[in-house]
Amino acid sequence: MSDTDGTRYRIGQVCDLLREEFPDVSISKLRFLQDKGIVEPERTAGGYRMYSTRDVEALRTALHMQRDQFMPLRVIREELRRRLDSGAAGSGPAAVRPVGTMPVAGEVRLGTEEPLVSAEAVVRAANVDHDFLDACRSADIVTGRRDAEGLVLYTPDEVGLVALAGALARLGLDVRHLRQAATAMGRQGAIVEQYASALLRAPGDATHERALRTVETLTSQLAEFLRIAFVRDVKLMTARATGTGRTAPAPRVAAPLI
Repeated sequence: MSDTDGTRYRIGQVCDLLREEFPDVSISKLRFLQDKGIVEPERTAGGYRMYSTRDVEALRTALHMQRDQFMPLRVIREELRRRLDSGAAGSGPAAVRPVGTMPVAGEVRLGTEEPLVSAEAVVRAANVDHDFLDACRSADIVTGRRDAEGLVLYTPDEVGLVALAGALARLGLDVRHLRQAATAMGRQGAIVEQYASALLRAPGDATHERALRTVETLTSQLAEFLRIAFVRDVKLMTARATGTGRTAPAPRVAAPLI
């Protein structure tokens, strides 16, 4: 909704507007969200709270994030402020990437701040339990980030990793076996870091933006290179195991001695 129509709502009216989507919403809940900085409604001369249409949309978005994605209020507040700064404050909950949603294959976006979510949101989105999430942390598949209050929060990418680890576990691949894959990916990440570190430190906003796009392209293409190489090796392994391979792979060419 636009905030230019001048419409203002009393707190009871806001409850009525939101109750269809959130049956347990109450006046005390809205006051609590205001105390946490989610919205700042105007006050009349008599001290009554008056909410704009933008305030109502911010509350609706915050309630969605809290109920469906288990986001902490601090993270919700920061996300709403970011969207307000970008002019997207009234665009509704769909503007936030849903928990557990993985990017399109090959898509890499760098330099943007992603919302962090709680462990409860991870296990719900990934269809696993807390013990499985702990196992993923022990295997260094995910690490999480501890906030100022000591709560461990996770990125959307980590939610995707846990979801895939859960799917692989249901196929019989133990989480412990994924540690080796995670370690190997760390080595590939070091390749990008070595290449990108000097590039990203170059001064100037325009230069920095070009550097981010270059690293995005590099990362996407390296990821595709690794995917193809991995699939090729699995095909060769399957052919050897089943005896269906038509030809043996050519011997590797030794590096020339200098």
